Amino acid sequence: MPTLLLQLSLKQWDKSQRSEADELNRNRFHTRHTVQSRPEFKILDTPCLLDQFALDFTQVQPQWQIGKQAGRTVKMGLQQDGSALLDRFVLQRNPSEQLQLCFYNSPQELVPIGTLAENWVEATYQWRYRTEVNQKIFWQYEEVTLNAALAEHYAEDFFLTHEPAQTFYKDLK
Repeated sequence: MPTLLLQLSLKQWDKSQRSEADELNRNRFHTRHTVQSRPEFKILDTPCLLDQFALDFTQVQPQWQIGKQAGRTVKMGLQQDGSALLDRFVLQRNPSEQLQLCFYNSPQELVPIGTLAENWVEATYQWRYRTEVNQKIFWQYEEVTLNAALAEHYAEDFFLTHEPAQTFYKDLK
């Protein structure tokens, strides 16, 4: 039975780190990692594993943090129609019963990204949100990347040794 591999990477920075040099520095850190976990639950009757990574560029020496507590709390849940929500990404069955990855643009608009099969999809979006720390309000910027695959057989280096069949990018800033 195939396994759904989900790998979520969060890169975070603040408003003062928007220069070209800062962007080049962020791009040095790749969002493809070794698979860290094993299947723990099912989505749409498919065994699933979820790895979460986060990188905070407000730190002096940013390093990838790994685990469910890395970065911010990511919204996850099952929808009434049976689809699964992971942050702004939606996994659902398309009319031909294949697993399809979509981007949740608004409640009225799901943007289809692609179907998942032995090949995988790399989907990225950037956004910003208002946050408060020590009674001060500032803008937090974030790049979210989801690597998603439905694989019969996989090794820890799956996302490192295979190129994505499809990529998706959305800028919400």
